[in-house]
Amino acid sequence: MTAARWVLALVIGSALACSTTTGLLRQPPPPFVPDPDALAAAEDAFFVGNGVEAPEVIYEFDPRFPDDALRDAVRGVVVLSVVVLTNGRVEPIEVKRSPDPRLTAAAVEAIRLWHYKPGQLDGVPVPVLTEVFFRFDSF
Repeated sequence: MTAARWVLALVIGSALACSTTTGLLRQPPPPFVPDPDALAAAEDAFFVGNGVEAPEVIYEFDPRFPDDALRDAVRGVVVLSVVVLTNGRVEPIEVKRSPDPRLTAAAVEAIRLWHYKPGQLDGVPVPVLTEVFFRFDSF
């Protein structure tokens, strides 16, 4: 069994164990509601370094591999450039690289559900520009 399939089996097994023992799987956070003040601050986003601490992922949602892309054996990496806002959400989302529009749509849909502990500068939350990579492999 390849390492990727082993990890997939482990993840599926963990999800099944969670649903069996608790009766519930973790639910995604509520939908993203743009905060005009936070979006305005995104224009002045910081890069990590020089005292700016990186944001930390609190909740991440794996993208759903589109059925038609899976059937067509499309694979590759989608790279998104996002600003983690001071409210922990990501916006705006810019596609830096993608092998297929179907994978792009799945990655963007997933990243909109992510939630972060915002990056900080001197203990104050600041918007931080970062890149997120989603690997789509069809087995």
